[in-house]
Amino acid sequence: MNVFTIIVIMVLLSILWLPPLLVAFWLKSQAAQSKTHGLAFVFSIQLVVATSLSVFANYIGMKNPAGYVLGISVAVGLGGAVTLLFWRRSANPALNRTDYKSGPPVS
Repeated sequence: MNVFTIIVIMVLLSILWLPPLLVAFWLKSQAAQSKTHGLAFVFSIQLVVATSLSVFANYIGMKNPAGYVLGISVAVGLGGAVTLLFWRRSANPALNRTDYKSGPPVS
């Protein structure tokens, strides 16, 4: 395994895992439970889905391996970020409040 292969793998993993990591840090700043809650699960599922889609694309005979691997990495990365966002919002009711402008009850 040469240096170029290692660099390409690191770039693809960064593209794959950076969006959910940014969502986790954003949710941490919004007073969510913990920034790593569910993150390892999302990372592992993303890796399995991206690998499966890449193997399937190769199996059906797509002609541009670099293009479809990059496209799959971007799409699965964004999908993981959206999944983590909605998973965290449903787990923490404080993020679902709609009464931000309403004050205390007036009697």
